[in-house]
Amino acid sequence: MEIRTYDPGDWPALRAFIHEHWRAGHPYTDRVLFEWQFMGFASERPVSKLVEHEGQIAGFLGGTPGLYWANGTVLPGVVYDLWVVRPDLRNGALGLLMMKALEDEFDVCCCLGINPDVVRYYTARGYDYAPALHRWIVPLNRDGFNQLVATHPARPDTAGVTVPDLSGVREAESLRSPDTLALQIMYERTVEAAFRLALHRNAEFWSWRYLRSAGFKYQMFGSVVDVGIIVARIESIISPEHPQADGKKVLRLIECLPARPDTWNGQPDDAHLALLRSVLAWGARKQCILADFQHSSDRLGHVLEAAGFIAVSPTAPAAVRAVPNLFQPLQYERPPINYVWRLAGSAAPERPIESRDIYLVKSDDGMDRPNIWPMPAGRA
Repeated sequence: MEIRTYDPGDWPALRAFIHEHWRAGHPYTDRVLFEWQFMGFASERPVSKLVEHEGQIAGFLGGTPGLYWANGTVLPGVVYDLWVVRPDLRNGALGLLMMKALEDEFDVCCCLGINPDVVRYYTARGYDYAPALHRWIVPLNRDGFNQLVATHPARPDTAGVTVPDLSGVREAESLRSPDTLALQIMYERTVEAAFRLALHRNAEFWSWRYLRSAGFKYQMFGSVVDVGIIVARIESIISPEHPQADGKKVLRLIECLPARPDTWNGQPDDAHLALLRSVLAWGARKQCILADFQHSSDRLGHVLEAAGFIAVSPTAPAAVRAVPNLFQPLQYERPPINYVWRLAGSAAPERPIESRDIYLVKSDDGMDRPNIWPMPAGRA
């Protein structure tokens, strides 16, 4: 057995391995998407790990490198994505050995969207665990929302769910050429002043993750000067077995960044609220039936709920709890996005970090990349 770092020359064999042992035709069998995701930012080389057995790939652990803001310091870190071991070798701890190889290189390690069956492997190695990102939902079209919810096996009542009145709200305009350095400065001034753990979203990050995305087309709205920034994209539901929902559009909010630091501490922020409502108006006029947003912290809940969002929780209306996490393809059995984090070495905290002090969103791992590839014609 040999554990080593992935090299681009491994691609043909790795593609065949993913195709056979993970999922045939998985989006990561597209080389452009794979290399974009796993090069990350702030690194000149891949960091993902391979296990070789008798000259053949027997395991792979994808790692996306980046910079992390951890307890007041910017440090290199990694987020895990795509953990695959050949079936006949899955009782040999090869996955843990690949994880250890990455842990030896990075003091900050994270993962989102973990199979519940393997959470214990992370916690046994000192990772902290949170069962779900906070999620907020707002319907934008009553009939479309009802038709989506009607595809749920329980067919929940939509009582208690209202559509915000956006009739007098001016539609937001997408930024044509976002200033990535200005985005970095705003992020440092707001998020890094309020949170203890987050990706360090420098200028390179904004360019790599959103402007040069190999998977989706993202839109940015707002201004770094006075209202903040919202990053969003439109996603088409793919569900041929449910024609009443198939093809309908959903507005996925990926980043909501107020320009004022105190917004994260519960202070009212009319400017960011107005931006949020204008983005919802943009989505509604693009025929989106709902919008959603997910975040590790609940600190922005007061702004989201003022805009009409409803937090997904055990006390939320049944129809809100019934909205699936995955729209491509539409799946109700997909669990919420859980996550783990580990700070060691120079990043080790003097006191534990709570999830509300962590800034993580779907795009900080592989939770916001295509699940169907190539995308069917005419679908976003």
